[in-house]
Amino acid sequence: AGTVKALVSMKLITLGGVFSVVGESLPKDENGFTNILLLGRGDKGHDGVDLTDSMMIVSLDPKTRSAVMISMPRDLYLLNPEIMSRGRINSLYRDYKGYMQQEEGLTADEASKKALAALMEELGIQFGLTIHHTMMVNFSAFTELVDAMGGLDIVVPKDIVDTEYPNENENGYETFSIAAGPQIIDGKTALKYVRSRHSTSDFDRSARQQLVLHALKEKARTAGWLTNPSKLLELWRIISSNTETTMRFGEMASLAELGQRIERENILTIQLSDRSGYSGLPSSPGGLLYTPPRDDFGGASVLLPVSIPSSPSTYKQIQVLTHLLLTYRKEMLQRPSLVIWNAGAKPGTAGALAWELGRFNLPVDEAINAPDGEDRETSVIIARSAGEEDMANFFGE
Repeated sequence: AGTVKALVSMKLITLGGVFSVVGESLPKDENGFTNILLLGRGDKGHDGVDLTDSMMIVSLDPKTRSAVMISMPRDLYLLNPEIMSRGRINSLYRDYKGYMQQEEGLTADEASKKALAALMEELGIQFGLTIHHTMMVNFSAFTELVDAMGGLDIVVPKDIVDTEYPNENENGYETFSIAAGPQIIDGKTALKYVRSRHSTSDFDRSARQQLVLHALKEKARTAGWLTNPSKLLELWRIISSNTETTMRFGEMASLAELGQRIERENILTIQLSDRSGYSGLPSSPGGLLYTPPRDDFGGASVLLPVSIPSSPSTYKQIQVLTHLLLTYRKEMLQRPSLVIWNAGAKPGTAGALAWELGRFNLPVDEAINAPDGEDRETSVIIARSAGEEDMANFFGE
């Protein structure tokens, strides 16, 4: 590291050249995407140690220099897991790690590696994609990183007043508040901002987590963190001491190089939720979950995917959403819009379809009766331009 710093300062080598030497090829799926599971958990001494209350799948495409971020609520429940036990996804890592320690006699570090790999594979199965790596970051890494960068500039969408934010005292609480509008936040405030949940929903919290990750990426890029050897060393120090990952160093170097080339406008974000919209209004993107009766789960509050009666997989709709966002990201980044004409179907069909498509992040401009009373025996999908043909074919499936 010292040699690299000296060579770069003497302009004998560029940092891009260093990346090309130490970087390893990132694993890719059949579409050329690299998919990573990001996890956030508390440090020792915090409530819920080993619960992964922040969970996100990030899919990177070097070809289009784009990323897709899918946030999962911690209460999402696995009914039919293939590798791990049934339960809420935020407890799967903790439970599997404990099982490997007790039943297999593994050390905490060995069990953690096994649990991360198992969680990565399990969620890949449920979401219908290959997840290549996972990275779990604790609170200390998050706060240190934000402070090292000199704080973050964010725009808070709405006021937050959380009177039950957990403090460092056992079973203790404090009030966390932040006003809507532009804010410059330090590491401690950023952590509270992404953790607070008693005045807003878990889905709002997922959106805030994505917002802060955007801000971190922009600060790292604009402040030259990924092009300055000294700052890179500081970044590595923070990450290496507070992070567990299945990635090798060379892969992380390649990931950093790719990350700095992705512009914010090329990032798709969505939060899985049970928000299904209201009559007359668009449905919420990602609203593919529902809350079953608590009595069915021992009094616990859980979220389940809305299932398709003809499908053996309760995650079928989520898999369709994942496929749409990842495979058709180029088209989705162009913010496609749809027009639905009711050409002979029963009244209300166009509106119902528009509501359903909204849950898959597909905005509908109009849902009306076909012009001139046109009546068709079968449904048709028409691409309005050559650039929309792939999307039209997707709907045709």
